Order: sequence, then C-alpha cells, then structure tokens
Amino acid sequence: MPLSHSYEPKTREKEQAGKPLQRSPKLAAHLPGFFHEEAERKHSPLWALLLLMEDNFASISKTLDEIDKYFDIWRAPAGETNDQPDFVTWLGTWTALIPEQHWRVQKKRYILSIAADLHKYRGTITGLRCMLALFFEIDVEIKEWSWPKRMQTGVHNAISLDTRIDDHYNINNCFTVTWKPKPEEIGPDLRQKVARIRAMIDREKPAHTFCYFNVIGYEE
Repeated sequence: MPLSHSYEPKTREKEQAGKPLQRSPKLAAHLPGFFHEEAERKHSPLWALLLLMEDNFASISKTLDEIDKYFDIWRAPAGETNDQPDFVTWLGTWTALIPEQHWRVQKKRYILSIAADLHKYRGTITGLRCMLALFFEIDVEIKEWSWPKRMQTGVHNAISLDTRIDDHYNINNCFTVTWKPKPEEIGPDLRQKVARIRAMIDREKPAHTFCYFNVIGYEE
C-alpha cells in the first residue's frame, strides 16, 4: 500500500506552535542524485519513509556516533542502573583482569586502567603484593627461597605446630606468603577469603614455584 501524502512521521523533536517541524531527511545525502529532489520534497512518500527510518534507527545511530566511549575505561557504561549494560567488566575480560562485582565503579575503572602495567610485574614479588592489595586490601610479607622447617632427626625434631612432613622441594623454587588478619577480619567469612587469596596466589605465581601461605591466627 503506498504511503499517504498526508502521513506525518513521528519525530523526537517537539512541534512548535502546533505545526509539524519541517526538516529534510539526513539519509537523502546517501541516495543517488536521481532521488534527491523527491527525498527533499516535503510530504512526499520518499521523504516520509526516510524520516521514519531515521526516527526508528535514531538510537542505533546515536550508539554508533559514540562507539568510542564503549572502549574507553573512564567513559564506558558500568551497569550502575538496571537498564545500563556493564561494559567496564566486559573490558576487564580483555585484560584477564575481571573486577569484583562489589567494587565501587571508580575502583573498577582505576584497576582496569593500570591492568597492562600490572601484567608487566606478573610473577614478581611486587606484582603479587599489588594484586593482593588491590583485590583484598591486605598487606602480606613475601619471602623468597623460604619454606617452613620440617622434622629432621638430630637437627629439628620437636613435634609442634611448625613441624611439616611433606615432599622435598627445591628451596630455589620456594617462597612463603604470610598474612596476619586484623581482629575484625576474623570471623565466619575468613575461611572463604583465605581460599580466594590462595587461589589468586596460585594464579599469579610462576608455574614452576611452590608457595606456602601462612595465615597467622587462623586454623582450619
């Protein structure tokens, strides 16, 4: 069915003095020259069709015009409202550094903005200490070429809390991480936090190394 010449396309612009706004469709510039006159003639079928298309696809055009902001960690939507997508977390997957959901938006943006620099220090004491501080807000002591004492007959054979019977590791590939939780951190959730910290240490340390994670005042 042909479009009526009296058809008035729905626009987002307000009408002035009860009269429809008179505007030319921007899409006309992309048509072959043969159609320009018809596209710019007010109330012609082609004019109405082009305006209708512009209005229906306005949101898509707006997104394309602002596409650069979705790749900018400081401007990308962070899902702060139910109708807003979370592009900040999505960008985090590009750097293998996914922010925690409970973080403040500014913290998410900041940590992802330095993600490339953090990867430079991955596998080092500095890198591990920074990751634990950023993700868990804890300060740890890290010692290289260190491991708890084992029970050794004639050398160290007291049966106590610091005695370990385990495989023999090359001390050159060993290190210890010691963390002392604050009194307010000791509670029912501590076990889960310790497990998460241990998982991060295993993920961030060099693959050929062995880590002993010591939590002072914590017993499983």
